[in-house]
Amino acid sequence: MMDFKKLLILTTATLCYEHLCQAAPVNIRYSLINFPYHSAYINAKQLTVTGSLLDDHKSPVINETLEIFLNNILMGKTVSNNDGIFELQLPQDLLDGQYVVTVFCLESEVLLEPSIITIDTTLPSIAITSPHEHDIIY
Repeated sequence: MMDFKKLLILTTATLCYEHLCQAAPVNIRYSLINFPYHSAYINAKQLTVTGSLLDDHKSPVINETLEIFLNNILMGKTVSNNDGIFELQLPQDLLDGQYVVTVFCLESEVLLEPSIITIDTTLPSIAITSPHEHDIIY
């Protein structure tokens, strides 16, 4: 027969272990796509999506698996780190245009607020109108 103290220690250790192993669910009010932020204009063809995941107590959600979508096409998966941060560099260059970036948290079954962004890599045209060639400036 197991004595009461050993049973209490074993039960407490089991409960603590189970608490640490279970991921707290992502709270969509406190979690977001940090970059690219909504309405961003980006002048690069490569894009890295980053964000942060927090639970109901505003604590980081660790080891949450995320699917990153661009215009409803799966671009890849990543996992949140010990600070609740996730990051994924998209595997292909993007053409100029508008895109919707969405992130789905698999374990929590939560869809983060999407970011609608514009990729614009067109160089602006610049015209120098003054001074004119051979003008002397004092």
